[in-house]
Parts: sequence; C-alpha cells; structure tokens
Amino acid sequence: MAQYQEGANLDELDVVSRGILSFISFLDESLGADTWTSRQVAVTSGVIFLCLQYQIGKKRGILVYSLLHALLSGVGSTACVYLDFFASETLTGAAEPLRSAACMGGGPLTSLHAIVPAITLGYSICDTIHGMSLGGAFLAHGIATFSVMLLFTELGMPQIVNTMLVMEQSTIILSVLKADFLAPSMQLLLQASFAVSFFFCRILLAPYIWYEVIKAMYPAVFIDHSNTCYPAYLFYATFAFGMFFHCLNSFWFVKIIAKMYRKLSGKEAIGDTKVNEHDN
Repeated sequence: MAQYQEGANLDELDVVSRGILSFISFLDESLGADTWTSRQVAVTSGVIFLCLQYQIGKKRGILVYSLLHALLSGVGSTACVYLDFFASETLTGAAEPLRSAACMGGGPLTSLHAIVPAITLGYSICDTIHGMSLGGAFLAHGIATFSVMLLFTELGMPQIVNTMLVMEQSTIILSVLKADFLAPSMQLLLQASFAVSFFFCRILLAPYIWYEVIKAMYPAVFIDHSNTCYPAYLFYATFAFGMFFHCLNSFWFVKIIAKMYRKLSGKEAIGDTKVNEHDN
C-alpha cells in the first residue's frame, strides 16, 4: 500500500473521503483485505461468478453475476477515483495519478485500489464465455479485459487500470434493463438513463482519466526515468488498451443513439432491449 506522509491529517479531508476510508479500514481490520493478493481475489471472485453464471444464471431477466460485478467494480472504482482526486495529496503528499506514475511512495493508495481490478480479472472469464454467444465485439471486450487486468495486476500496478473501471457505472443500469418486472414507463426511463450514463462514464469521464494517466506516465517513462516500479512498456500498454476501449465504446455509443432514434420514431418497441441479433 501507499506510504502516507507523516502528520497526514484526515480531518482535512471532506466527509465523503473520510467515509470511504473508514469503510476500507473496516475491510482491512475485520477481514484482512490489505493482506489479500490480487491472485487470491481474482481466483475467488472468478469461482463465485462462474457458480452464479451456471447455477443461477438469469433471474427475472437479470444476469445476476453481471449485475453483481457491475456493482462491485463500478461503485468500488468510483470510490477509488474519488480518493485519487480529493484525498491522495493530503494522504501521501502527491496527487494521483502523478504519484503512481512516478513511483512515489509505495503501491496502490488503498487496498480497495488493488481489490477492484482483481475482481474484474476474475469476472472477465465469465465475460469472455458469455461473449462467445453475443458476437465479435463482446468477445473482444472479454478477452481484452482479461488481458489488461492480468497485465496490470501481475506487474503490481492495479491502481492505474482501476481508474478506467468507472466505465462499469453504466453497466449497472444495463444489467437491469431486461428485468421482466419493469413497467413500460420505467423501462423507457432506464433506457434513457443508460444512454446518459454511458455517454458520461465511457465517452467523457473514462477518456479524461485515461488522458491524465498518460500525461503523468509520459514524463516519468521518457524524460525523468522515474518509472522504477514498472517497465516502460506499461506506458504503451496503457495507451493501447485505452484507445481500444475508447474506440469500442464509441462504436457502441453510435449503436445506442441509433437505437434510441428508432424508439423515439416509433420504428422499434420501447421494450426491445436487444443490442444486436445475437442478444436474447
């Protein structure tokens, strides 16, 4: 974990940051979360998600394992990003992502920064299996997620990729879109909410965070050579995976806009939530 600067005053933090840190402290002290390795978390979560996938599967139209992962990764990553932006400098004396990019003061800011990507690594196995029946774009997403999470967790830099998991916030809504107990009005509201959250999280927020990470890593790798805690090729990996997911998200966003247009023009039923012909 990160080395907090001597004399760091938690009272200087805002109430949200203190609440998040209190919850993480509870996990560390009660469950020993700060001693869990990424491999332990990935294997455990992978087994749990696979059991949910094959034993429970879909309930009332909702893929239970997909919703659980979206909640864990989306909320968890958002909490971590909040601490990066509003608490890291007070705690360590250096702001994120500069601290991590320049290898200043240990690893991830908190244990949660390491746990969330490991959970997604375990889930990506289910994502890949599910993607085989949904088409190339979904399969590519599963394989890319597995590869990226494996690379960053194995290199001991999960906090870098963790920031990008804010994209999963939109997946929370997507996971409940096909619930069979929703009234038409609620269905329409959720679809509109999904489109808005997708645009904010995946088209605006994730690229901005990725740009800030790249901007911090570039001088650390090529100018100051301060990247003593990770190899130089991690910069290229960060750039490549970011571009891949931004292009993929842009492709999906165009399809979402086209689908919304068909609904508003009456060419498609409100209750139709299929993304493509492979969906069911």
